[in-house]
Amino acid sequence: MGRGALVTAALFVVASVAIAAVALAQVGITATVPVHWGADGQPNGYGPAWLSLLVVPVVQVGLVVLLAVIPRFEPRRANLARSRRSYEIVVVGVAALLTLVQAAIAIATLGGEFDFSRIIVGGCGVFFIAIGLAMPGFRPNYMAGIRTPWTLTSDLSWRKTHELGGRLFVVVGGLIVVVSPFLPVIALTVVLLVGLLGAVAIMFVYSYRVWKTDPDRRAV
Repeated sequence: MGRGALVTAALFVVASVAIAAVALAQVGITATVPVHWGADGQPNGYGPAWLSLLVVPVVQVGLVVLLAVIPRFEPRRANLARSRRSYEIVVVGVAALLTLVQAAIAIATLGGEFDFSRIIVGGCGVFFIAIGLAMPGFRPNYMAGIRTPWTLTSDLSWRKTHELGGRLFVVVGGLIVVVSPFLPVIALTVVLLVGLLGAVAIMFVYSYRVWKTDPDRRAV
C-alpha cells in the first residue's frame, strides 16, 4: 500500500481523535451519553462518554494497521501489488466510514437531534459505491476481493465475477443513497441487507458458472 493512502487513512484516524477530544471537552469524560441506537435510529443505551468516543479511533487504528500489514503475508503478493489502487480505496473507505460514525456519535453526545441509523446506512451506501468502482481492479489473490473456490482457481472467473460484482455493489450503494432520505430506517436497513445478500448470492453462483466454462480452470 502506498504512502499516500496510509497518510490519508491516518488523517481520518486523527480526525476521529480530534472529534473525540472536542466532544469530551464539552461534556466531560464521566458524562453519561448515548452508546447504542435502535432500529428506529434513536438511542436506547447509555454509557460513559470516554468509552463511547474512544471506541472508534481504537478500532480505526487496529484496522488500518491490519490492512497495511496483510499484503506482507499474501501468497500472491505480486497480484495484490497490481491491485494496489483498488486495495487503497478499500482501506481509505473503511477509515472514512468509521470517521463518519465517530462524527455521528459526537453529535449525539453533544445532544444533537438526528436519525443516527439513517446517516450510517447512507454512509454505507456511499462506501459500497466506492467498493464497486474499485472491485474490477483487483487481481487474483487470497486477501482481498471476491474469494470463492471458483474465482481462486480460475482467472477468468475471478475477472468476470469482479466486473459483475462491481456493478452490483454500485447499484446497491446507489439505491441506498437515493432512497435513504425517504424510507423509514427499518425499511432502509432491510433494503441494504437484502441488496447486499442478493449481490453476494449472485456473485457466488456466477463465479461457479464462469468457472465451468473456463478451459484453463484448476480443480477446486
